[in-house]
Amino acid sequence: MKNSRRHHNVTLLAALSLLALPWGSALCETLIKEDFSLSGGDRTSGETIDGTELPQGDVSWICKANTVQFAGTKGDSYATFAAKGQTLAAVELPSEGNVIEVQASVQPTPGGWIAVGIGKPETGLDNTWPEGMFLLLNGDGGYEVYLARAQDAVTSGTRLPNFNESEMNSITLIYDKKDNTLSCIINERMVLNPTSLTTFGFTPNLSSAGFSSFGESTNARSVQDFSVTIE
Repeated sequence: MKNSRRHHNVTLLAALSLLALPWGSALCETLIKEDFSLSGGDRTSGETIDGTELPQGDVSWICKANTVQFAGTKGDSYATFAAKGQTLAAVELPSEGNVIEVQASVQPTPGGWIAVGIGKPETGLDNTWPEGMFLLLNGDGGYEVYLARAQDAVTSGTRLPNFNESEMNSITLIYDKKDNTLSCIINERMVLNPTSLTTFGFTPNLSSAGFSSFGESTNARSVQDFSVTIE
């Protein structure tokens, strides 16, 4: 009887400990992950990421050939933009799950921006995520959130106090399918609280996710990692 009661208490404590974890952590799973590590072959500095399989997720990058490349060294690798115009790199999203979280560590340069987005890239790989949404971070520390190829501006802001000019900045876009809400985080600072997209008459296409840019300096340290977490 004592052992049974002790087992019950342990089970209860374990369940309570899961509830005490940060929101969603007990249920979330990182399904797609890229660290731009260099391991030879296609994953060599100077090679395009287009068509390269990610280390986790059983998906491959889709982008305009040679516009986004592996760069750095084996101990210090990242993705860089080989073209200063618009670029986009995307992966297919799984259909399961209710909450999709897309995150990247980025370092935008003056006069340019880098974004994370969800949508349906067209043949030209439009960097404004047609049928989708994106969060962009400017090189001056300002940010903007858009829907449907920038037709609808959800929110924007000037230089964030926690923006890092010379280091990576974490940008995160979170979409809740059930509630059709969008929220955004930059460097652990909530810049968009959960906002209903129904008020915009908008439901996004969830076929792909990735990162995009415009006006970025070429061959710079641009994107250090990328991930998609599903709840």
